[in-house]
Amino acid sequence: MAKPVRKIGTSKECASDEIAPLLRVGLDALSFGFAVFDRDLRLIACNRAFRVLRGYPPALCRAGTVIEDLYRFNAGRGDYGAGDVDLHVEERLARARSRRSHELEYEVATGRILSIRYTPLRGDGLLLSYADVTERKRAEQALRESEERYAVAMAGAHEGMWDWRAGSDQILVSASYQHLVGLDLPGDSLSLGEWEALIHRDDLAAHDAARRAHFDGTAEIYECEYRVRCGDGAYRWFLDRASSMRDEHGVIYRMAGSMTDVTARKQAEQELFAANRRIAEQKEMLESLSVQLSKYLSPQLYASIFSGSQTIEISSKRKQLTIFFSDICDFTETTDSLEPEELTAFLNRYLTEMAKIALDCGATIDKYVGDEIMAFFGDPETRGVREDAIACVQMAVAMQRRISALQSEWQEMGLQKPFQVRIGINTGFCTVGNFGSADRVDYTIIGREVNLAARLQSHAPAGGILLSQKTWSLVQDTVPTEEQDALSVKGFGRPIRTHRVTGIYDARTLHGRMMRLEQDGLRILLDLTRQDKASAVAAIKDFLAQLDD
Repeated sequence: MAKPVRKIGTSKECASDEIAPLLRVGLDALSFGFAVFDRDLRLIACNRAFRVLRGYPPALCRAGTVIEDLYRFNAGRGDYGAGDVDLHVEERLARARSRRSHELEYEVATGRILSIRYTPLRGDGLLLSYADVTERKRAEQALRESEERYAVAMAGAHEGMWDWRAGSDQILVSASYQHLVGLDLPGDSLSLGEWEALIHRDDLAAHDAARRAHFDGTAEIYECEYRVRCGDGAYRWFLDRASSMRDEHGVIYRMAGSMTDVTARKQAEQELFAANRRIAEQKEMLESLSVQLSKYLSPQLYASIFSGSQTIEISSKRKQLTIFFSDICDFTETTDSLEPEELTAFLNRYLTEMAKIALDCGATIDKYVGDEIMAFFGDPETRGVREDAIACVQMAVAMQRRISALQSEWQEMGLQKPFQVRIGINTGFCTVGNFGSADRVDYTIIGREVNLAARLQSHAPAGGILLSQKTWSLVQDTVPTEEQDALSVKGFGRPIRTHRVTGIYDARTLHGRMMRLEQDGLRILLDLTRQDKASAVAAIKDFLAQLDD
């Protein structure tokens, strides 16, 4: 018995219903701020970080706010420095109106440093993205200041000096060295063992490698950075540099060097590295979130949202589409004996195979309602009404062929009554867009033509494809069909002319890799994706030989 037809466009069961809150939660969790504006530079959407980073009141972050109001708020608060507010605002409006990519950094009135990027979007929209780079900029400033201090220290020769003669176990050290390291030595020397005992064990390998490179002549001077345990027990970073005197054979007989405390620079480098790592992690999180969100959307809708051509707002338009409905015949009866885990595996395999064909053909998958699939051609991308209709029918034929090929596999897996599917296709004007509330939307289609496609599906034969008169008129010269008796369906005053697609299994399937022959008491399925041609011919000949016996 055919299933009762659900009202299209209002289903609460659609997985894509979850996209708006998931998108909002994910983007609001980011530390990056962003705001999207339309071609008139009116705000479409922004995330929480945008409001927090700029300190905007909620009223300024509502859809429809013009970008000039935001600039005036910033200028009035002193974010752009002293000067005429109108001049500040006009300068930034000119940058936004130029529709060119820009990137700049400046310090706002709160003392934070923001990195701002202007990115033009398709359709003359604009994306503003913000990142708080205060930590990174301060780390860079600290690094510059540390390097300047190091240069001054080198010029003043305040480094800790040391001197070593080959063959000696003692290293002479200056008073400045003892002061830097915090040692209280009875004399002016250290043994080699005492020297190396002060080096952090994790840095010994680098110290030894640098020394060997200098000794064998690979490096002209000895240079290495490592940590030294100071008198207070804490480790500090030092730059150790030395030059040597060599005899006529090139063998070192004396080394003299200096030790410079570079702890501040190393800490600045580590802070800069940590800041860059946090930025990279935020970017990686955004990419991961994008991948997860793509599972809830058709590729066309996903691409249009993230390119800026499709906005998440309640809106719709009239457009001529080709609508597709499919449903598994007697699904409850077929799967009644299956365990939940088995049912899930069979259904997911079926939906995965059908979705792959749909996406290959360019369909927009609207929703899955249990075992039912709803899809359409013509939005958000279209190849023209006729080409969309042809692509939809070709997709339906490919699906029926794939289902036929899977039936033997399902039987081997224990499904006693393999799935058979009914398909209905109609072409007509529909309302397409985002429907729902301010917090929850569903991208779908509604209208009489959608309802007709659903009713055609319920009247299609098992394993068959039923077309409306409109769809048939667009594809009649590309696919064999046979007109059926007119249907009287609920909601339509006149009988509906329909056409059944014929020859679905009469020829090879896509790429010529599968053949099927069915007659009363005879069924042959040849799948050359699982069997090479020579082996298949040999098996068929052997089977025919058995018939002759």
